[in-house]
Amino acid sequence: MEEKREIMWCSHENFKAMVKENWQVPIEGNPFFILIQKLKRLKKALKTWNKETFGHLPTNIKVETIKRSKALIRELQDENGNLMTDQKEISEYLVKHYTGKFKRDELYMDEELIQNVPEMITEEENE
Repeated sequence: MEEKREIMWCSHENFKAMVKENWQVPIEGNPFFILIQKLKRLKKALKTWNKETFGHLPTNIKVETIKRSKALIRELQDENGNLMTDQKEISEYLVKHYTGKFKRDELYMDEELIQNVPEMITEEENE
């Protein structure tokens, strides 16, 4: 996420100006102290700028995902070419269609056929 954020920030038109403006505010002290203080101040400024500029991205992404997940199938054509537009009718058709696709057929075993299969493993070997 950090790398994506950096790319997003650097491509924003106000990013460089915001960093430059923040960095140019003077701080007094020895060079190492000045560097540390400017970095701390810039970190705080970047957090604020990010939130104001881009908002809270995880929340924005979640909201967008929810909006997309609520997308409805507006119309559906069945195998006979009939067009359905009623949501209830579409829903019932899809449930029936996929229930049929994933329904497991009962296994039928012909006992006569099984009796004619030669035993290759004895009961003792099977245990």
